Amino acid sequence: MNGVPRCLWGSCCATPGRDRAEPPAFRLATQVAARRDQRVTTVDGLIVLPFVVYAISSGFRSRTRASRNLEEYFLAGRTSPGWKAGLSMAATQFAADTPLLVTGIIATAGVFGLWQL
Repeated sequence: MNGVPRCLWGSCCATPGRDRAEPPAFRLATQVAARRDQRVTTVDGLIVLPFVVYAISSGFRSRTRASRNLEEYFLAGRTSPGWKAGLSMAATQFAADTPLLVTGIIATAGVFGLWQL
């Protein structure tokens, strides 16, 4: 070899003008890091701001009713229709931790373990 370092990851990662080659994953990570330098634009604010205002205002609207007693707070006064309660339960299955919990329960106790919670 005439003093040129050999690329361990193949010829696809050899970069002219560099003394050593970089793995493709490293190059991908630096490309992603370069994209993170983007700034928040007015369009981003126009999307996020109404959501934040809605979330805070709905919390203030619900505060007085939910603070009456524990049944109002936890069960919405037992006035929610079944479809809304079911949709709420289904939405919790998309949380980040739920698939990990379900996988762990099935791995240790089998599918029947899900019904023992």
